[in-house]
Order: sequence, then structure tokens, then C-alpha cells
Amino acid sequence: MPDTTKKVKNKRTILFKTTIIAATAILVIVYIAAYFGAKPTKTEAVKTYTIKKADPYVFQGTVDAKRTKNVMIDSSKGKLTSTLVSDGEFIRKGQALLKYKNTSITSQIPTQEKVVTRTHRSYHNAYVAYLKVYNKKEKTDLDKQTLIGLKDTLDSTRDAYNDAVESLDNLKSHRTNLVRSTISGYVSINQNAKDDYTLPYITVTSNKIEVVGSVSEYDYSKLKSGSHVTIQVISNNEKVNGTISKIDKVPISGSSKEGEATSASTSSYNFYVTPEDEIQYGYSVEISLPINEIQVPKKYIKKSDNGYYTYVYKKGKKIKTDVTVKETSDYYIVQSGLKFNDKVVIK
Repeated sequence: MPDTTKKVKNKRTILFKTTIIAATAILVIVYIAAYFGAKPTKTEAVKTYTIKKADPYVFQGTVDAKRTKNVMIDSSKGKLTSTLVSDGEFIRKGQALLKYKNTSITSQIPTQEKVVTRTHRSYHNAYVAYLKVYNKKEKTDLDKQTLIGLKDTLDSTRDAYNDAVESLDNLKSHRTNLVRSTISGYVSINQNAKDDYTLPYITVTSNKIEVVGSVSEYDYSKLKSGSHVTIQVISNNEKVNGTISKIDKVPISGSSKEGEATSASTSSYNFYVTPEDEIQYGYSVEISLPINEIQVPKKYIKKSDNGYYTYVYKKGKKIKTDVTVKETSDYYIVQSGLKFNDKVVIK
């Protein structure tokens, strides 16, 4: 009986050791296979370019009066007798600014009044003479001939009298000259101009403002009348919407000087923006013009015999897409075939 029990224990020990060895061998085989076997394929990295709106063009500008009217002292109008407005006053278009007395015309009025009196007397006498013959109940042939002459005299004396009256009225209307404002706005008076007639005596500054910007010749073609812009005040970051109203065709600076190469100068042009809200006169501003065109670097656009194309990356696939483009020196402007937020890729 003890021998049988011993044999059973030996069999169990052998089975256990065999199981351990087999398990260890399996683990080793699995490890070796994992280490030396085929490695998983890496996913190819795809470098894409996402189409976003480009940063806006930014121009410098200032807030200016939409119109300014300078009025000089003009001695040809006579002697300045009155200034009819005050410094800082707001006036309306057509309001009188200055009053002159024309002494040379004033001195002619008494003489012309005598002419009026004399011509009126002649006209009256001619009228009485004409009526004397005209009212005869029975007229001879001589009377009829006389009436013709008297009528001619009456007409000429009447014309002379009317001309004299018209001349007198004209003199009287010009003995004082009023200078009126052609715009509404605020008045600024320069007292020094009373001694220097080359200076403006009165300046009327329109209460309506506009923003005057400057653009170089390189960006001139990007501006269009009617384009919407954003005006940002530099001092307080306030933003106001506006519209480009006008673009000058004549440059304000950059003309080449004699003897200088033309390439050494750059022309600049003024353009004008009408703001939707009020901005303080004189403020410095930045004018932002949004870029709504799709700009794509040249390396993403390919050319074929049939035109241009690119590859749009969508859901892990590269999809060939035909595009219509306009070429610039640095990039293509895509006119059709792509939209904002599309991702393009180099295949």
C-alpha cells in the first residue's frame, strides 16, 4: 500500500513539472513571435493646408472735415465794415459772414440819382406832348404825322428813364457787399489775416466728417469705391464701420525728383471713407479692408493641359478637384472649386 501511494505522488509531481515547462515554452514562443514577427504598419502623416480668410489689408488715416471753406479779406469788394459771425459759431449754408462798403460805388449814387430825375422829366414831357395831340377828336394829316414822331420820342425817353433807374438800383445793391458761406459748419477766425491778406480770415469747417486714408501704389488696385471697411480709432480702439466713397487718381507723394531714378520713389494716394457713426475730428485711425478672396500657396495648385487642379483632403482621402485661379506673384486666388475651411494637400 505505501508503494502505491508513492507512485501516485511521483506521477503528480512529473505532471506538474511538465505543465510548468509547457507553459513556459508557450510564453517564450509568444514573446519571440511578438518581438521578431511583422510590426504594424504606421499611418502615413498627411500635411494639409486649411483655407482660412486672410488677414485684412490695413491702412493709416485721419478723421477730417468733409469740407472746408476759406474766406480771405478782399479789398476789391470795398472796405470791410462788419464781421457778421463769431469764432466757434455754428453757421448754416448761405449765412452772411462779412459785410463790405464799396465807397467808389457809393460816390456814384448822387450823380446817378440826378440822371434818373432828368430822364424822368424828359419822359414826362414827351408823354404830355403825345397825349395833347392823341386826344384831339379830329386829327389832320399833319397831326397824324406828328403823332408818329411824338411816339418815337416817348419810347426813347421811357427807355432812357428805365435804364437810369436800373443803373441806380444796381449801384445801390452794390454799395454794400455781403459774403455768404457756401457750406454749413463751425467758424474759425484768424485776426492776423486783417494785416496779411494772404491768410484766410474766416475758415468754415464742415460738421460732417470723413476719414482720409493713404494707400501706396502697390495696394492701390485693391481699393474699390463702395467697399465696406472697419475704422479703428488708435487712441481708444473704438471700431466704426464705413464705406470707401472716393479714391484719388492723382498721387499725393512719391513723384521722382529731377536726376533721381524713378525706382527710388513710391507714389501714395488719398482715399476717403464715410463712417457710419461719429468719430472725433482729428483722430488717427486704422482702416481695415477685409480680404474675401481664397488665397492658396502655389505649391498646392497644379497645372495640367486642361487647366488647374488641387487635391482636397476629406475623410482620409485625397480628392482631385479642378479649380479656376488667378495667379499673383506669391499665391493663387481661387475663383471657383474651393471654399473656406477646405483642406488641400500636396499629393
